[in-house]
Formats: sequence, structure tokens, C-alpha cells
Amino acid sequence: MQNKKGQVVIIAVVVIALIAAGFFFFGSLGNSYSNVVSIDGGNSAENSENTRIINVDAQKFEYSPSVIKIKKGEHVKIVINNIDFNHGMVIPSLELSGVDSIEFTADEAGTFEFRCPTPCGNGHRDMVGTLIIEE
Repeated sequence: MQNKKGQVVIIAVVVIALIAAGFFFFGSLGNSYSNVVSIDGGNSAENSENTRIINVDAQKFEYSPSVIKIKKGEHVKIVINNIDFNHGMVIPSLELSGVDSIEFTADEAGTFEFRCPTPCGNGHRDMVGTLIIEE
């Protein structure tokens, strides 16, 4: 009986370690790309370097705003307000990702999907938004 309890404890420790490693890995993705995309809808401001600051709330299982519009050539920084969990944002087709923020100059017009890169529950797959970069 004692041996089975020991095995359960070891398995629990391994599972917790794997989960922690996953959070570490996915959390570090936010720093792996130098480019970023931005948002519209009254949640933006300008800083002294002419960077448009866009605030986005991220919570299970949605972004607010969920549609971001910027102009081609605009330098933007999306600040991600993770309300209930470290969600972050990834824009695969532009190779952009971040947990707390992402910053870049929009050099390609088009419509791009962004998603939550961190598994956050049963509705995780529905946590999607749209980035529109206009000419």
C-alpha cells in the first residue's frame, strides 16, 4: 500500500513539473519575435516615439476588442491586459507572439487572425480575433 502512495506522489510531481515547463515554454514565446501587430476602437494612444499603444483585454475565452485595425506603415504596440490568466496573443501568419505585449511596424496589408497561445480551458479554441492592416 505504501508503495502505491509513493508512486502516486511521484506521478503528481511529474505532472506538475510538465505543466510548469509548458507555461515556461509558452510564456517565453512572447519574447521570441521582434515584430508585432495592433488594435483599434478607442483603446489606443501615442507615445513620444510615435508608437501607437493599443490596449487589449484578454480573458477566458475572448479578446476585447476582438477586431484590431491599423494602417500599413504604422508602428504599434499591443499591450495585453491578461485579466484572469496569462493568455497572450499569437499571429501565426505574421510570426508574431507575446504574453504581455507585442510591438512592430505594419509592413503588410491584409486581414490576419490572432489567437491565444496558452491553453486556457474548454473554450480556448474559440479565443480568436482579427487584425486588419489597411493600405
